[in-house]
Amino acid sequence: MLEEALSQVTCRLPSAKDTYESLSKLSPVIILNQISKPVCSKLPCIHHARNNVSKKKEQYRQVPFVDLKEEVPFKKDGLPLDTEQFWIGVLQHKACKELTTFSLTCLITPVCCS
Repeated sequence: MLEEALSQVTCRLPSAKDTYESLSKLSPVIILNQISKPVCSKLPCIHHARNNVSKKKEQYRQVPFVDLKEEVPFKKDGLPLDTEQFWIGVLQHKACKELTTFSLTCLITPVCCS
């Protein structure tokens, strides 16, 4: 009976590898690249974003066009230094507040994806 329970739990929960790979999609290098940027439905934990999903999707499309130079520390090549700092900088823009809150929640609680 315990073996069956373990089998059922294993089938229903994503592996840790999948969870961390999906969190990498929140990286500014990926988010700001119009070519490699995943569609919004592929973001981690998006199935938990019950409220304002359409608003988050619209904000997701707008992120590359937000001027972040004052809020986000950038490297010399123009890319943000750190994923967390990137999203904290984006949080300064009211136009992206829901998406940013969602992204930071995903980054600090990876168990949300299970």
